[in-house]
Amino acid sequence: MKHIVQRVFLDEEHIYPRVDMGVGDLLEDGSVLIVGSVAGYTARPFGKNWTGREGPFIRVVDQPFLSRMTGKNVDWSPKGVFHYICPDSVNLE
Repeated sequence: MKHIVQRVFLDEEHIYPRVDMGVGDLLEDGSVLIVGSVAGYTARPFGKNWTGREGPFIRVVDQPFLSRMTGKNVDWSPKGVFHYICPDSVNLE
């Protein structure tokens, strides 16, 4: 958590407004891999993000992970491109 705060929170008036964060995978030992990506927007005061939620965090889930959970075989490696979906985007008008 400390690393996330250091990367997103600069000071009271400068917080990066979009941080995609969520489940990337389920590892062999049963632990959950959490992934995050700070988008290239300028830091600004705390507020609502594009989903209408307070704060910078946008919930995401890795698409290959979801595919595997539904029984589809997906060949993905850490060297590959990370594809994810944003569950909140389906609720936007």
